This record gives sequence, structure tokens and C-alpha cells, in this order.
Amino acid sequence: MKKGQLQIQETAIVIFIVTVIIAISLIVFYRYTVDDIKDDNARYLDEKAKGLTEIISNLPELKVSEMGIEADWCIDEKKAIVFNNGFYDFGQKRIKINGIILYDNLDNVVETRKFSSPVCLFDPVDEKKEMAKLVIEW
Repeated sequence: MKKGQLQIQETAIVIFIVTVIIAISLIVFYRYTVDDIKDDNARYLDEKAKGLTEIISNLPELKVSEMGIEADWCIDEKKAIVFNNGFYDFGQKRIKINGIILYDNLDNVVETRKFSSPVCLFDPVDEKKEMAKLVIEW
């Protein structure tokens, strides 16, 4: 083989190796970016669920009020049992408090995420307050 042919082969091999290294780098970068976007989306949905717990606990239809004074983060158990969720659209979620389903629009979802938050549940019959678990599934 001549010296010129060897140089052409060396150049072709170097170009091929550099191309392979760049391709592998792009694949790794793509996977890292996709995973980062998925993590950001999961954090966003968690923050949205946290905000939804505050909205639900402050709904006038559920909130405890005694003589016009409303209690923060306290839900009336009897109001929760008869809560009509036709006015509110929380999206594709299931919302419940200690087994009382407030909203259920979770159809055909294979994998669900859950977020729970403590709230006060007031029983007006016994005039007793207790801690309850507000669960949001999506």
C-alpha cells in the first residue's frame, strides 16, 4: 500500500470514530434530558396536588363554619358526605377524605400517583374534631 492510501484510511477511521463518539454523546444527552423532563413533570404534578389540597379544604361547600366564623383546614364531615361535585371540575382525579369520596373521575388509568395531606374533620353531630387524611389520586 502506498503512503497516500494509508493516510486516507486513517482519516476515514478517525472520522468514523469521532462520528460514533458524537452519536453516543447525543443518545446519552437525549436520555438525560427526557428523564429530567419527566422528573420536572412529576414535581409539577405534585405541586399542583398540594395546591389542590388547599383549594379543597377551603371550599365553602365543605368548610366548617360556626356562627359565621370559618375554621381553616377543617372540613365538615356531613357536608363532605353530601358534597355534590357537579359544579367543580378537578380533572382526571379521585379525591377522598377518610374513605368519603368527594370527586371521582379516574377512568381507565393504569398507573396512579397519590398525594395525601392531613386535614381536620369535624363531626357536627358529636361536635368532635379529628385528624383525617385527604387523598388525591391522579
